[in-house]
Amino acid sequence: VELAQAARTRLEPGQKLLLYQIQGEILALYCDTSGVMLNDPQQLIEQINQQQKGIVVFRQHAYYELPVEIRVTLAPHTFNMGNKELIWCEFNTLKQL
Repeated sequence: VELAQAARTRLEPGQKLLLYQIQGEILALYCDTSGVMLNDPQQLIEQINQQQKGIVVFRQHAYYELPVEIRVTLAPHTFNMGNKELIWCEFNTLKQL
């Protein structure tokens, strides 16, 4: 629910929700958008650089396994979906320029 509210205020129409090492089609549906599944840190970096701003969702363990250079650019927000512990992060590379 918190993720859906964040997506409504932070994603542009048609912008995709990034899903890192997670089958999160239902999350994208709740956010009223489509999702892009990513499997490795390089794919994540490429998508963040391409979109420039947006939201990415992780399982907690996958977030903490990311290289620290990536994590320091993200602001994590924890939430649960059923028995899954997840994190969503907003990113905005435009602020870093």
